[in-house]
Amino acid sequence: LAGSFSLEASDRWGGQDEPWPVAEEDACRVEIDGVPVIDGFVDRRLPSLSGTDRALSFSGKDKAAALVECSVVLDEWTFRKATLLTLARKLGEPFGISVSTQAGLIQPAARDLVVNPGDSPHEALQRAASASGILAVSDGRGGVVIKNTFLSNTDNASVSLRKLLLESCHLYAILDCPGGTFQGAGVKTVVLFFE
Repeated sequence: LAGSFSLEASDRWGGQDEPWPVAEEDACRVEIDGVPVIDGFVDRRLPSLSGTDRALSFSGKDKAAALVECSVVLDEWTFRKATLLTLARKLGEPFGISVSTQAGLIQPAARDLVVNPGDSPHEALQRAASASGILAVSDGRGGVVIKNTFLSNTDNASVSLRKLLLESCHLYAILDCPGGTFQGAGVKTVVLFFE
């Protein structure tokens, strides 16, 4: 659910003993060509020093990592007639994590959703998403996006991947199952068989 990054910064100026002001747990933003790709936190900071240069390796995760690493913070454990979006927003709210939906997503009907004490928000969200046949994924910027599954996505990456699979693999059967075929899955399931 959480995006991650790893990078190294270095300089080659001898005699510098000023500390670099980046610490573990600092908020950060990773940009490529001025475009933000991750908003999150530094998890690890590892310095490397020699006589002529110094380097610092950083690694971290986007803000959605809190949903994986922390316990649920809720006042109630059962959500009556709730959508996945409602549950996701309740789970993300204490951590300042925004939740959105993919454009054109048709959410399954509202139903009763239960969160177990001791669950991480990620566990509760993934369980509810799986039962609904949709995905909850990181947007890389510290938020969560609720989206269609691979077979119904219309973004370029999904279309290209489907095309690649059909052109390079031998698809010999498609099993189209109605909603409820698999226990806990209230939406239809499509199984592809490749050789």
